[in-house]
Amino acid sequence: KNVVADAAACCASCEAHATAATAEGRTACNAWVFCGDAKACGSKLGHCWLKHTQDPSLPGHASHMWTAGAILPPGKTALDFRIAARERRAAAQQRELTVLEGAALTVGLRNETGTIEVLTPRWEGGGVSRTAPP
Repeated sequence: KNVVADAAACCASCEAHATAATAEGRTACNAWVFCGDAKACGSKLGHCWLKHTQDPSLPGHASHMWTAGAILPPGKTALDFRIAARERRAAAQQRELTVLEGAALTVGLRNETGTIEVLTPRWEGGGVSRTAPP
């Protein structure tokens, strides 16, 4: 259990883990969440959960009881990660659809992007495309 006094201590714990893990060739902490609301957290009060995510610009879900933070690599900003995520998503949108055909409707799916396309009965490049929210 990683129990600390406050969000700053949780951030410091993530930084210390990242330093040690990097030196040992392990996956380093780059995101953390801290439970700091005594009433809402209950037995989880002071819990500091260290994480590693591909996109540390989105460290986790912050709420009234959880504070989330991230450690970005030197020279990188949150915008750099958002642009890279958009580029990955755009590339994935170009992949082939998995097509499911029914008697009256054809649906195309891209699982990795959450895209569902309702195709016209005679697919000629038309249709409606909706992407599930992230």
